[in-house]
Amino acid sequence: SVGRGWIMVESPELTKEAIEESIRQGKFYASTGVILTDYRVTGNSIRVESGSGTLVEFIGRNGVILSSVKGPKAKYKIKGKELYIRTKITDDTNKMAWTQPIFIN
Repeated sequence: SVGRGWIMVESPELTKEAIEESIRQGKFYASTGVILTDYRVTGNSIRVESGSGTLVEFIGRNGVILSSVKGPKAKYKIKGKELYIRTKITDDTNKMAWTQPIFIN
């Protein structure tokens, strides 16, 4: 089911491999209409790009804002003390989309 704040992935098939490939290609769409065009976790950083976002926030435990960037692109360097990190993208009409949490080892 798709609800408020969930991210949808456009995929040609529902196999695990097809969904993972769609995620790698950045085919994310939020149910709110906020478009997440690229989302990558590489090494110790998270990179986000939105087709319609105007504010990107990286959110940690207890809703603490770890970083806030105005514009459609943002990067967050993982410091290692975070338990998990979610990304919130807001557009100019205050609609929001959230990514699922990335858990930090």
